[in-house]
Amino acid sequence: MFDKYQIQLIDVKPYSNNTLTINPADYVAVLKISKNNSPDVIPPLKQLMSGIYPENVMCKAHLILVTKYDGSPACVTQKTKTNLIERGWANHENAEHTLSEKGPDTTLSDFRNILLTSPDIDEIFDMFGQPDADIGSGIHIYVYDLNDSTQIWIGYSDSILYIRHVDEKGNLLEELL
Repeated sequence: MFDKYQIQLIDVKPYSNNTLTINPADYVAVLKISKNNSPDVIPPLKQLMSGIYPENVMCKAHLILVTKYDGSPACVTQKTKTNLIERGWANHENAEHTLSEKGPDTTLSDFRNILLTSPDIDEIFDMFGQPDADIGSGIHIYVYDLNDSTQIWIGYSDSILYIRHVDEKGNLLEELL
């Protein structure tokens, strides 16, 4: 996305399997450029990973762009923004844009609340930032430390496989999903 236009690389020619050097001027790129009037805006993290600068991230019409403590963008509702300020996760001076330096003191209730909507990995990343650890081998196991010394473990491959609340030794306390 760039200024409400979507630019998509369709093809690059010539594509050669041999070892001959091809002059860059001989390449032809086929691009698809379309104006995006769609209300479907991709999540901020995906926009960021596709090369969009944080200050150019677009939010859905009913959401407000804020910058989290780690510098990543997030789209939140006005009510969420107010809650973030009340919890001390946002500075009053920069409440319009920047969340506080120290980061959130994440609780189990915070995770339960996001699971009431639709458990989507991008929404979790947008709300809580990057995980504190990824301890998986074969699949990702994203770990978020909670304020009570317990953790949330999210098993993820192409979709969320499970969300578990575990103690400091990794013992299962509760299956959240």
